Amino acid sequence: MPVERLTQDRVEKAKPGEMLCDDRVTGLMLISQKRVKTWVAQREVKDPETGVRKTARVKLGHFPEVTVQEARDLAKEELRKMEKGRDPHKERKPDLTVKAAVEEYIKGAVDLRPRTLQNYRYHLEHYLEPTPEVRRRMEDANKKLDWSVIGHLPLSDLGKKPTIVRNLHLELTKSCGKATANGVMRTVSAAYNGMLALAMELPPNPVTRAGVIRWHRIKRRDVRIGEDGFSAWGAALQTIRNPIRRALRLFLLLTGQRDEATRTMMWKHVDFKRSKIHYPAPKGGESAAFDLPMSPQVRQVLEFVRVFSTEAWAFPGSEFVWPARSKTGHISESKEQRRTELLNPHALRRTFISLGYEVAPNKYVSFIANHACRDTITDEYFEPTLESVGRVLETVDKAILEKIGIDLAKLLGSTELVSTQFKASSDE
Repeated sequence: MPVERLTQDRVEKAKPGEMLCDDRVTGLMLISQKRVKTWVAQREVKDPETGVRKTARVKLGHFPEVTVQEARDLAKEELRKMEKGRDPHKERKPDLTVKAAVEEYIKGAVDLRPRTLQNYRYHLEHYLEPTPEVRRRMEDANKKLDWSVIGHLPLSDLGKKPTIVRNLHLELTKSCGKATANGVMRTVSAAYNGMLALAMELPPNPVTRAGVIRWHRIKRRDVRIGEDGFSAWGAALQTIRNPIRRALRLFLLLTGQRDEATRTMMWKHVDFKRSKIHYPAPKGGESAAFDLPMSPQVRQVLEFVRVFSTEAWAFPGSEFVWPARSKTGHISESKEQRRTELLNPHALRRTFISLGYEVAPNKYVSFIANHACRDTITDEYFEPTLESVGRVLETVDKAILEKIGIDLAKLLGSTELVSTQFKASSDE
């Protein structure tokens, strides 16, 4: 590893995977990873009983909370203690299990998207430390796993015995499927890297080591409304009893927006006066925030659903655009169970983009879908106005409704519902 003069600017620009050594304090290192940069102090320590010297490492903190100068001061102190005989190995906590490592990683991963954390927790609860009820359901479905060798396996054993990692992946594949096997092992890998970032004495991550796991190639889904299927989809849409869920599916098709960002929409981000919707934290986080203009068709859908957040018999005063009687206060699951003909939200997004590419400039369609559209240097200058994007969205929506062949007002249905009718039609 190269030794260099560490400055605030150099550390800020450190790329994931770099390990920087300071030329002023021998033993001070910065380990740069994707989400965290960790200061450590490292030197060889002699075991008084065996006389064997081995490398010991102590975590000093994270950058930028700990500055370069503060890291140097902390390193000098820790290195001095090790020089006088302190052995960090003997002071280290007992080895973490895979389950404990994932729990620790989830606890500290506050900057991850809620959906990502949800997936980590799901893998933890269903495959690494399942409850008796989950075990029973899995076994009833003939998904038989040796539960004892997964969650309670010492994390260090994974690094020392990579065959365990391969066998886990194969066992998960056999019992639960290819996608589950890949997903669970990626969760384990993230937790392993998280413990490495905390300067734990672990071998290199075995999950990402070349040749240990043969990752399954999962075929991308290409389901969308077929060329001759729009009218049938419109007819099926009208059979959804809950008018809010009906409007939600129309909104997804007419805007091409992502499911989670749509379900969590709030009225404070809907500006009827300026005809736009603000997405403060879509996929990509706050840095990917954007404004979506309202086409006349989208405005009609929102005006239709607005009544359910104002009428006393529905969800008066709801802050959510798509309110529901759920723990979150909004529709928590947009899939229509056992209604495959209505398609899932991502298939509707795919339909919007596919049809949009046929009738409008592709860059505008990508912009509406909040996809990266920076393929060339010229694209860096592509900053369309809200009005121009709105015109493109209107063009795409017209094309969609023409293919459905049913008037938008008829697709939305009536809002003249009394309390008992609404409760009977609620799917949430």
